[in-house]
Amino acid sequence: MEQNYSQVTSPLLQSEDYDDFKRWQERKLGTGQKVRTLVTLVLAALMYYAQYSAMKTRHDRVLTQYSALKAQYDRIEEKHDETLVRYSALKAQYDQIEAKKSETLVQDSDLKAQYDQIEAKKDALKAQYERIEAMRNESLAQYCAGKAQHTGINSKKSDNIPDSLQTPQ
Repeated sequence: MEQNYSQVTSPLLQSEDYDDFKRWQERKLGTGQKVRTLVTLVLAALMYYAQYSAMKTRHDRVLTQYSALKAQYDRIEEKHDETLVRYSALKAQYDQIEAKKSETLVQDSDLKAQYDQIEAKKDALKAQYERIEAMRNESLAQYCAGKAQHTGINSKKSDNIPDSLQTPQ
């Protein structure tokens, strides 16, 4: 039966009960009880040591994994930095190529305009040549027609002229 000592009103009863409680504790703690307490403490210490060893082993394993992952992360970070440097260099080259391409496109459009002007001049000269050729052919035809008429007249004249008076040709 359990008593609540704080509810006892008489201070005399409280002190008697307290003394009984103390004596009970002294009687209770014999050699067997001390051995049980010592065994319990040793078992608790062994359990604590086993738990500590397990935590230490787990901690060492986690630390090993962490070290491996940290090394891998550092290698990846190094590669990332190298890749970033290469990317920057390639980007600079790309920008230079794009600038040259823009310049080339401008030059190409200028050259195309010049080519178109030359083609237009060539076509104009060809048309002029064809007109001149047509005029020459027309003049030649007129000349040939006029010569044929003139030769016909000369041949009529030469028929009447003696051979001694004809001009050599």
